[in-house]
Amino acid sequence: TFNNSQIFVLSVVVSAVLLFVCSKNSFFYEMNDYIDVNVFLSVTDAIFQGKVLYTDIFEHKGPFQYLVIYSLVHILGNSYFTIYLIECLANALYIFWGTKTILLYDENANKSRIFLYALILEFCLCTAASFMFGGVPEELFLWMSSYGLYTTLRCLKRNEYYSHRQIALMGLLCGTIFWTKFSILGLYAGVALFIIIWNVLQKTPARLVK
Repeated sequence: TFNNSQIFVLSVVVSAVLLFVCSKNSFFYEMNDYIDVNVFLSVTDAIFQGKVLYTDIFEHKGPFQYLVIYSLVHILGNSYFTIYLIECLANALYIFWGTKTILLYDENANKSRIFLYALILEFCLCTAASFMFGGVPEELFLWMSSYGLYTTLRCLKRNEYYSHRQIALMGLLCGTIFWTKFSILGLYAGVALFIIIWNVLQKTPARLVK
């Protein structure tokens, strides 16, 4: 079987190969003609030219996407290929946590099955309607939800409560998603409900405010 480092390397390779074909940000395509990605780039350019977001220039996505993700694109080189590299990392993290989640219930999976899991996870993402042609928030931030799902199922399977570090990281990721596109917060809404129900059933309501 693979260890965590090997699973991550596998995730990066699978992500890069499939995105090379499926994402119009890769160098396989001359350009990405999808409207949203070009809007994101234009808004970020305007911010770097001194425009104030939501005052001088408006786009309905939250500020985190522009101030961090697409600002990084602007600094590293305002090109579709830079977005492709960020996609590869984001998708690799999604595959990594998704594969780790599956392995909670298939602990004896061999290398072939792990590779198949990684391939299926990335294929499902790249063929999803929300993926469009790559570079959208639903794709770039999916790994954050994957981490929350993995952590919750791991705690449930082991019958142990979240550590303070896990709670803090999930809170950070949840806030990041909220300040990008709150409509993709569905999984964390479920996690929050699960935590409440768990503590009620365990008769440990004090943990909800710690």
